[in-house]
Amino acid sequence: MQFARSVVERLVVALLRLAATCMTMAALALIVPATALWVIDAEMARLASVASIQLAAVFALAGGTALYLLRARTTWLPDGQHSGASAGSGLDGWMILFPLTLVGLPLLILSQLQPLAAFWRDVLMLADQLDLWQGLQGDTGASGLVLMPVIAALAVPAIDVIAASTQAIASVLLILLLLLRSSRVPRALVLCVLIQGGLVGASLLGAVAVERLAPSVEQLIRETPDGAGTEQTRALDELQRYRTVTRGASQTLTAAWVLLAAWAPLLLFNDRARTTFAPLDAPNAEARLGALPHIDPAQISAMADRARAQAYVEAAKHVDEATPPSRWF
Repeated sequence: MQFARSVVERLVVALLRLAATCMTMAALALIVPATALWVIDAEMARLASVASIQLAAVFALAGGTALYLLRARTTWLPDGQHSGASAGSGLDGWMILFPLTLVGLPLLILSQLQPLAAFWRDVLMLADQLDLWQGLQGDTGASGLVLMPVIAALAVPAIDVIAASTQAIASVLLILLLLLRSSRVPRALVLCVLIQGGLVGASLLGAVAVERLAPSVEQLIRETPDGAGTEQTRALDELQRYRTVTRGASQTLTAAWVLLAAWAPLLLFNDRARTTFAPLDAPNAEARLGALPHIDPAQISAMADRARAQAYVEAAKHVDEATPPSRWF
């Protein structure tokens, strides 16, 4: 069991480090398009630039903090730098609610994000019907012009999918650590909360950006000439669906993240939880102090007086032996 626990802990640390590093690099990569869009004198470009800067700030904060806590030694995290079995089981008493929450979160996301799944299914079917991929491969010169608006439109739903997948993976990894009685559960939970919080924050910022840009896009659709009006109606319906999907996904992901984050202070600062996830090879200070014999302060004072008197006698004897005898006496 120790070998399995060590392997799973190494896997969890590697995945968390990879996610935090990717998030930090994404924050740096977003600075370039944000600066380029800010130069363009257009309302939509300015809104997209502000959203990109905010997204970069959220990614940098979440990813940077996660990278720091991966190796930081802090008193409020009970585990050390090495693998170790926990003193108790996280499946006993009221703490059984924690693994139940981890099981329920993916089910909640799966049930509430059906519109997002249907949206992506329609997007892939439309791309297949239009032979989008073959067209991009045949005309490489115009590929960038075609992909830029597509990427911009699908960025927010893609973040929602990544956040939902990350939540499901985090739940599975935390459950494995609980079953293997790892002392790294609290630290892993904090790191998952940070990384998931960055993705959920990005989803919220994306939903807000969509709501701000939607009126301009709607006005552009209405101003586009359309004799029969059918294309305008279809485009407006798709825009409304897009807004509904992104708003609903961000709300669901936020609710799931709040339920996960609520367990972080309980596992970090509750006495029962800290005792449960304390490493077996590192007993707490109270246990070490309790094993010491009780000594009366009066006895300590008496022992000090006797030691002091003995020291005085030894010092006087040393002076007497070291002083040469006087010839007058």
